[in-house]
Amino acid sequence: MTGPGPLKKWCLILPALVGAAFFCAAGPAWALSGDENSSPQGIEKRIQELRVIYKDDHPEIQRYLRALEKAREGEARRQTEKMMKQRQEQQEGAPAPTPAPGPSPSPGEEEQ
Repeated sequence: MTGPGPLKKWCLILPALVGAAFFCAAGPAWALSGDENSSPQGIEKRIQELRVIYKDDHPEIQRYLRALEKAREGEARRQTEKMMKQRQEQQEGAPAPTPAPGPSPSPGEEEQ
């Protein structure tokens, strides 16, 4: 026999293909972890490192570009929420407006 048959080759290759498909579907694990690599700056750094090796149309770079967009959206959302919370705290801390006094009766007039 000269080598493994085609069925045996597929049995060896199939687990690797399944693992690669799972990684591609799941994306980078750090994107969900919240560590410094998931910050827009960390993702940009990783993209620059990958651009030394790959072109922008490479799937790995495309995945990082999508993660970068999501990270920027999340950062913008957090900033907006922070500003809204500060504004609400300022409004709650401000004194309540007093109602403007109505027209007072003239000295000679009485209310009936």
